[in-house]
Amino acid sequence: MKKLTIILALIICGCAGNPESAPKSATEEARTNDIEQASSSDAVDSMMIPDNALKSPGGYAYVILKPGNGTKPAHTAAVDVNLRVRSVDGGIVDEGKGTIAAAHSTPFLEEMIGLMEIGETIRVWGESQARIWEIELIGVNDVYNPPEDVGAVPSDAMVLPGFEDVHYRVIEQGDGSSKIQEGQVIRFHATRWKSNGEILESSRAGRGMLLFLNDSQKALDPIHHAMVLQMTTGAHVRLWLPAVRIQADSDIVEDFWVAERVFELEPPELKVPEDKAGLTEIAKDVWMRFDARNESPVLLKDSDAAEVDMTCWRAETGDLIEASYIREKHDVMDITQELGIWYDIMKNAAPGDTFVAWIGAKSLPKSVNMDLVCRMKVFGIVNSE
Repeated sequence: MKKLTIILALIICGCAGNPESAPKSATEEARTNDIEQASSSDAVDSMMIPDNALKSPGGYAYVILKPGNGTKPAHTAAVDVNLRVRSVDGGIVDEGKGTIAAAHSTPFLEEMIGLMEIGETIRVWGESQARIWEIELIGVNDVYNPPEDVGAVPSDAMVLPGFEDVHYRVIEQGDGSSKIQEGQVIRFHATRWKSNGEILESSRAGRGMLLFLNDSQKALDPIHHAMVLQMTTGAHVRLWLPAVRIQADSDIVEDFWVAERVFELEPPELKVPEDKAGLTEIAKDVWMRFDARNESPVLLKDSDAAEVDMTCWRAETGDLIEASYIREKHDVMDITQELGIWYDIMKNAAPGDTFVAWIGAKSLPKSVNMDLVCRMKVFGIVNSE
């Protein structure tokens, strides 16, 4: 299933507190009176624009597939939606579920969601009538309400070392493991509000974002670099960021969580270790080593579809070539002989394993033309024949 990642991966909205329902306008009252007529079977079943379709203020034709409950969210509310895009023959082009705010989405979605009630589903013919949208407004999402101390730095907040005007407060201590260090990679979540409680953005709807703790990242974002080095995996802090410091038009309050250390993105040895203990030779110039192993491994077999994350570096330079951890979902790898050398490698692995593979260029397609070092984590089997 595809996902409309551009729209749904990051919530960007302008809601403060718990949004209340907005009263209906005269236009909305008139629209309500037309719902029964516009939701006839002809309107619902056809991909063509029916004669009795409603018109939005911007001129978009739409029909109501399912009426709502009579409650219309405030324009600035963060709402959960299901979105589906169809072609004129009814086929699904793209679809996804997520949280957005109409006031800070595309003009098209802002207009259409602004017309809807909670529970309502509509079909809309967009600017290009070759694309037909189906939008379900599930409800208001109050997860993104601002914290109580959003308005001012509390007395128990601490100064971030090296940044006398940046304060933070520990919300959760984390798992008690060693502090995060330079050179490591973490996945984190962040939610930001203006000091008046208006939400700006959040990564909580997706897998989160990656932070590479290196010199380049430090130069680009010194505040988060310094903050993360004070934290452990699972820790949650709240930061008060002055507008002058971050070059914004408002002071910002940010909740910041370290979700996990992503050691799979930290480069392993670029050359095959001289000590071959613990290494398995798969083919000439192809070796693998398990960094984590399922205690009771059931090896992948031909025709399995394995859910994986894979990261590859160029062995000669250490340049990052491939990193599925950056994408929102795990990759799915079909275990077939068409994989070439990867077929031989993957048949030695099992769900729950993490391993490193050193692969000589001669074992890879000619188009690759380089030695690779790859680290892979196998999560599970999607299906098996």
